[in-house]
Amino acid sequence: MADPLKASVSGIRGTIGGSLSPGAIVEWTAAYAAWLNTGDGSRCTVAVGRDTRKSGPLCQRLVEATLQACGINVIDIGIVPTPTLLFHVREEGLDGGILLTASHNPIEWNALKLVKRGGVFLEQSDFAALCRVKENPPRWATVHELGSLQSEPEAAAAYGSPGRRRKVTEIVAVTEGEKERGYALNQVFKPAEGCPAVPASLPDYLRRLARYGFDLDTFRS
Repeated sequence: MADPLKASVSGIRGTIGGSLSPGAIVEWTAAYAAWLNTGDGSRCTVAVGRDTRKSGPLCQRLVEATLQACGINVIDIGIVPTPTLLFHVREEGLDGGILLTASHNPIEWNALKLVKRGGVFLEQSDFAALCRVKENPPRWATVHELGSLQSEPEAAAAYGSPGRRRKVTEIVAVTEGEKERGYALNQVFKPAEGCPAVPASLPDYLRRLARYGFDLDTFRS
């Protein structure tokens, strides 16, 4: 018996060859596109990324083609960790994003993590609205309405570029504030197992932590 599809604000999770079938991926992606398209009628743009699972490329092609077929412009940002996709959606002012990753689950699992404008995950009310939209057949775009597809493979590297160091500045500001209030903080930098992306601004971040009295130890796992 196939594992049941798990659909919630945490994502649409299932097993490849089981509950997360190509049909399920298309169905949920089309519903997400329809939910996005309930705005002012302007064309939406969505970022799509994935981790390094074997099923990732196949799932990504299904998601991107479905979004295009629904009239959504797609930006393929390649293999990225979850925070990079969230940051990219927010900083580029995109309408949403989909990340294909099943986090800690075994290799046969994959999932669609759905993101909305502002680079945040869907709230419960958003997901409830999406489920209502999903009850209706999708509206497929005409040939003149098809969405575009462009690739931005440097999204992960850009996450730490000089033009995007505000994120690191925000983290340092929070860290400094906690330190001043007397909290003992332990911080660990661990590039993800599946899609490591060490920001170019990491050395600057570590130097600033050292200036605020943090003991920095380097280790290999």
